[in-house]
Amino acid sequence: MISEAAMKRLCGKLALLPYFPAGDDVVADLSEFVEEFATDDAQVDWLGKRMLALYREWPGTMELRACFCAKFKPATGKTTFSTVYPDGIPSEKPEPPPLLALPPGVEASKDPLIETSMRALAANKDLNRVGRRRVVPGIPVVEVPPERRITQADVDREKERQRDEKARRELEGGDAEPTAT
Repeated sequence: MISEAAMKRLCGKLALLPYFPAGDDVVADLSEFVEEFATDDAQVDWLGKRMLALYREWPGTMELRACFCAKFKPATGKTTFSTVYPDGIPSEKPEPPPLLALPPGVEASKDPLIETSMRALAANKDLNRVGRRRVVPGIPVVEVPPERRITQADVDREKERQRDEKARRELEGGDAEPTAT
């Protein structure tokens, strides 16, 4: 149930819009209309704030209903759509920030090596291009220090260690899995 105080607050907000009707019967008439779709004071309070945010002048009762229907399901089930906003009532959520643009003349990355590689790759993949393939410069990779590199000798040592471990287990009669080191 919608309270009379909530309806007075709604009329007070809507009265801030130019061309909102004046008179003693406005609260009663608007209450009768709003009770067809709103069910509580919170919805009515939201509607007043939202109307002030969306409209610069009084758009009429059908637009009031359309604004309500953009967020809530009307009590009667009768939905109305906005004629002021033909693409739909704007969202209450703020729009996400725009993506940062690349500097002029840059197509893929600010990094010059990646930019050069991407341009060369795009040129190689151009199906309208006639002629020989171009060399695509490589994107640099972080070099692993020599002391951290795995060599063939490291692989051979590990294989030998695993063979010895397996032989030791077989001699002891154990079926345990080898331990990782």
